Amino acid sequence: MKQFLGEQGIFFIGIMGALLTSVFCQMLIIYYMLQMVKASEKLEEEKTAIFTDWIEEYIREKNKIVNVTIFINKKLRQLSIGKYKISGIRHFSGQMLLLAVFLAGVGACKGIIEGKTLGQILPFYIVSLFGMYLHFSLSGIMDLEEKKKIIQMNLSDFLENGKMYLYLSPKGEKEREVEEGNPIWGEQEDKELREIIREILT
Repeated sequence: MKQFLGEQGIFFIGIMGALLTSVFCQMLIIYYMLQMVKASEKLEEEKTAIFTDWIEEYIREKNKIVNVTIFINKKLRQLSIGKYKISGIRHFSGQMLLLAVFLAGVGACKGIIEGKTLGQILPFYIVSLFGMYLHFSLSGIMDLEEKKKIIQMNLSDFLENGKMYLYLSPKGEKEREVEEGNPIWGEQEDKELREIIREILT
């Protein structure tokens, strides 16, 4: 084992580093998308910064927006974690997996050329196969397109039913009522009217 780590260690360390980076990227996307889905399902209960920005933009630009679904899909394509887009992180994760497989192949070929035994070469194949299995398993769990569909469905229902005004603030609700031509009438207005009538009668 010491001999293996001494001669082929650099390849093995490179393989493990690339695989761990790939897995980390996958898990980061999974966590982020799960939080997005959870937030989209609780739009009527909790406010989320990213959805608040989307809703405010939709209200500002709604006269120019032909289709709600197109607007949401555009936003979903621009999803990012910090400065990095989800699509870019996913692509980088795939590249790290390919790098790990490439290093495993180079390490195995080098061992064969140098006349290493099967026991000394086999770890490269085991690690690379395990890494590929873990990567694709996480890809299946992530199911990015399905999670985007869930977010799209929840947000479309929210916007098309006009719930976005209630989401923002009471002021937003009043603006909606004025815009739709509905009278703004509540308990305060009713109380003021009663006071006026009482003053007139007395």
